[in-house]
Amino acid sequence: MSLIILLILSEHEYFNRTTHEIKLKTPIWYNERTISEVSLGDLLISIVLRAVQYNMARMRDKYLHTNCLAALANMSNQFQNLHTFVSQRIISLFQLLSRKHLKIIETIEQSSSKSATTIASNDEEFNDTTQDLTIIEDVIRTVLEILNSCLLNQLKENINLIYALLYNREIFESYRTYSSFQDLLQNIDLVKIKTTIKK
Repeated sequence: MSLIILLILSEHEYFNRTTHEIKLKTPIWYNERTISEVSLGDLLISIVLRAVQYNMARMRDKYLHTNCLAALANMSNQFQNLHTFVSQRIISLFQLLSRKHLKIIETIEQSSSKSATTIASNDEEFNDTTQDLTIIEDVIRTVLEILNSCLLNQLKENINLIYALLYNREIFESYRTYSSFQDLLQNIDLVKIKTTIKK
């Protein structure tokens, strides 16, 4: 129910903008890490990202991560002055997805290298793995879309995110050969190049 409410609220620009204007000194209830001078928007993003990471690792509920990422996508064009911790958490989610993606591809390649009779006996397992690959690629694309939306609409307001992207740029390298991600990575690269030139 909370996720549905968040999804509805995230469709409103006023809500997305206002959450970043409300500043909190040190939220004592947030016990994952001690952070100070953080916006309500930062905490909201952090909690949703944590839910996605937990879901990808343990529960694998497609409904949960689809709606969490949809809420983040709705909010992304109003991300402002993202905290260092939150910026790093977005990158960490991409790293987690990247590792899972690589693992699934390795599993598929191993299955494909086996004899035809072995594949036939494990056909259902192979189909499940292929379906997992499709899901993980959709999630990766959504995360890249969130980054793009944020950078295209709020570039000047997100220095910490730009720094995190520049510092961790090697994690995007392996995805440049995928046609489904190239357009989004080109936009991220363009933003990074412009930022470097301006500096």
